[in-house]
Amino acid sequence: MTLAQTHNYPLQLTATTFQLLQQAVTYGLGGEGQAALFKLWTTSSLSSEPLHITEYDPVPLSELYSKLPKLEHNVENLLCSIQDHLRAEQDFKLVVLDDDPTGTQTCHDINVLTMWDLDLLASEFQSESGGFFILTNSRALPPNEARTLISEILRNVSRAADMTGKKFEVVLRGDSTLRGHFLEEVESLIDTIGSPDAWILAPFFGPGVRYTIDDIQYVGDRDTLVPAAKTPFAKDRTFGYRSSNLREWVREKAGSRFSSKDIVSVTLEDIRLGGISAIEQKLLLVPKGGILIVNAVQTEDMLMFSLALLEGNHPCFWFIYRK
Repeated sequence: MTLAQTHNYPLQLTATTFQLLQQAVTYGLGGEGQAALFKLWTTSSLSSEPLHITEYDPVPLSELYSKLPKLEHNVENLLCSIQDHLRAEQDFKLVVLDDDPTGTQTCHDINVLTMWDLDLLASEFQSESGGFFILTNSRALPPNEARTLISEILRNVSRAADMTGKKFEVVLRGDSTLRGHFLEEVESLIDTIGSPDAWILAPFFGPGVRYTIDDIQYVGDRDTLVPAAKTPFAKDRTFGYRSSNLREWVREKAGSRFSSKDIVSVTLEDIRLGGISAIEQKLLLVPKGGILIVNAVQTEDMLMFSLALLEGNHPCFWFIYRK
C-alpha cells in the first residue's frame, strides 16, 4: 500500500483488507495473520470491547525495591509449609507440559518425559514423586500441530490417571518473555479435559530477572527493567505481541476467549501486606474459567501465593506458568 500510494495507484481491495486487519487487532486477533479475517466474518461472539494497548517506560532497578512493600517471609519457612501440604496429597500429581527444552534447567529431582504412551505415564502416576515434566516442544510447531499435540498428550494423561486412581493438575509451561502458543494450549486443555475453575498466569522467573509488577511483565536488562513489549522478544515473527500489561496481553492473544471482566490479579500488596487471607479473597473473585495474574518480584512472592492456594484448598485451578 505504501508503494502504491507513492505512485498514486489505487488498491481498493487491499485498503479494505488492511482496515479489516486493523479491526481484528482491536479485538485481540493481531497475532493470527489472515486467519483473523475468517474469525471476524464467522464468529458472533467477538468481544464488543476494543483492545487498548498501554505503553510503559523502562524502570531503573535502583528505584524498584524502595517502592515495594517489605517481604516478611523467607524461602525456607514457606517451602516447609508447602511441602507439608503436598505430603498429605498422596494421590495427587503435578503434570508440567513444557513447550521448550529450557524449562527444566532450574529444576532437579523430577523426571522429564519425552514420550507420553499410556504405560510410561501410568508408571509415573504410580511413582512416589509429586509430579513430572513432559517435554512437548510445542513452541517449535505451527499452531494447529501444537493444538493437536497437546490434546493427544492430555488425553493420555487423563487416561493414565484414571487407570491408576490418581488426581492431577496441569502446568502449561511457556516463556517468561511471553512467547508461545497461549490460546492453542489453553483451548486444547478445555476441549480435552474441560474448563477449569480458573487459570493462573504466573510469568515470574527470578534468575532471568523477569518480574511482574502492577500486572506489567518486565525483562531485566543490566540495571533496568524493560517492559516486555519493548524487548526484541516481542518482535518474534511467530509469537510477537504489543502488550506488556498481562491483562492486555491475554486479550491480544486470546481474542474473544477472555474479556477484561474475566481477568483478576493478585498484587504485590496482596501478597506482602495482606498475606494468605488477601490472596484467598482474590482467588474467590475469579469468575468461572477466568484468569488470575500473579505479580511477583522474588521467589518468596510465588511461594506465598502457592501456600495460599494450598491452604484454601481451591480445586481445579490450572497454571499457565511462563519461565
